[in-house]
Amino acid sequence: MKSTIRYGLICGFLLVGFTWAGHLVFGVNPRNFDRQETYGYISMLVGLSVIFVAVYRYREQVGGGAITFHSGLQVGVLTALI
Repeated sequence: MKSTIRYGLICGFLLVGFTWAGHLVFGVNPRNFDRQETYGYISMLVGLSVIFVAVYRYREQVGGGAITFHSGLQVGVLTALI
């Protein structure tokens, strides 16, 4: 479960960094809402892809190439919670 903490922190820092950078670039101007929406979806996609990487790495390192649904779900949820 060490990987869940590591990848959870990476995901959190990425999402906070994207949010902070988006606020600096776009501000809170209503003219930029369509660009902010696209940027927000891209940042969520990048952040959530880290959860996929966490489950994949757990499967390769701990499971030896195979993983049960329960273990994968547990790693994904714990990574997302962190």
